[in-house]
Amino acid sequence: MTYKHLTIDELTMIESYYLQHNKPVEIANRMGRAIQTIYNV
Repeated sequence: MTYKHLTIDELTMIESYYLQHNKPVEIANRMGRAIQTIYNV
């Protein structure tokens, strides 16, 4: 799937946070993104 609104760096950060067992809301807050954006990845 191609994400046009997230950079490769942002996708990598989301993956890293997810693998560290962070909740999507925490990831969204750290990255300054909407929670739905994190869920869509």
